[in-house]
Amino acid sequence: MSRHGYVFLAILNILTFLHIITCQGDEMEWRHEAQEVAQEALAQKYPQLITSESDMELFRYSTPSVLQRSAHAFTYIVTPKGQPSNTYRCDVIISRYKGQRYSFVFGEPSCFKVECTNETVANKKKKQKFCRKV
Repeated sequence: MSRHGYVFLAILNILTFLHIITCQGDEMEWRHEAQEVAQEALAQKYPQLITSESDMELFRYSTPSVLQRSAHAFTYIVTPKGQPSNTYRCDVIISRYKGQRYSFVFGEPSCFKVECTNETVANKKKKQKFCRKV
């Protein structure tokens, strides 16, 4: 391969690396935006549970991608202020079409009462939080 061929490959690798970094930055920015949209959607549907004083813990998070649409699925553990014995699990999916800048709630947000415990998982010494429907 000629010297020009190696230079071309080096430039191509650098451009690919920069594209990957840019995409990861965009994804992190969108995740933050999607989380805000998710919390707003839950607050609108469950105003008695989701308030500015509620304790909201991000319990689980995933990023499925199907065809031309990306999504963030959030699961929160919510304890309303003044009700430490009442704990709820709230699920919401935020989606957007690839190439678009706006996000929307996919389906209906849902919340249900749970009881959470810290349990040891098989062969692991560290305890994990498990929340089961009551």
